[in-house]
Parts: sequence; structure tokens; C-alpha cells
Amino acid sequence: MVPLDATNNSVVYENEIKEIYSINSRISDAVKELLEFNADFRKKSEGLDGAIIHDALAVAAVIDMKKTTGNKPNVEVALGLDRKRFIEMLKEMMKAYN
Repeated sequence: MVPLDATNNSVVYENEIKEIYSINSRISDAVKELLEFNADFRKKSEGLDGAIIHDALAVAAVIDMKKTTGNKPNVEVALGLDRKRFIEMLKEMMKAYN
């Protein structure tokens, strides 16, 4: 489980969005549109210079829970994230769909 407490910290800042934009792959065009829409919304509503993609962190946690932080009782619950590793994973996934 990856609650909003964790995903709200998964900000993809403008400079990282530009890096993702520079990746030319089959999926990057769709991701560009999502990031642009989300970043525009966040700028207008919160003054944030970036995008928050909640679902991407949830998927990243399924692939590699090490990108998140938290306790591990009988269920894995992400309470935070390793943002740098998360952003690197996003970029690597864009490159993989070349």
C-alpha cells in the first residue's frame, strides 16, 4: 500500500520533467502529456514547480519496494520514498520503451 502521505512527496520537478522530455521512446509522448497536464495543474492550484504522479510511485513500489521507506509488519506500507531512485526509475522506464 502506498498512501498519499508517500505519493505526495513523489514530485517530479521541472528540471527532471525536461530530462524525461528528452527521452525519445514510444511511451515518452504519452508521459510528456501527463506530466505537462499535471505540472500545469499543480502550478495553478498549489504553486508547485513540478508534477505529482501518484500511481507511478505505487507501481514503482511494486517493482522495487526499496524506493519507499516504512515499516514491514504483515503488509508493506510505504510511508515515504527515495525520490532520487524513483526519478531515475521513471527515466529508465522511458528509455526501455525505445
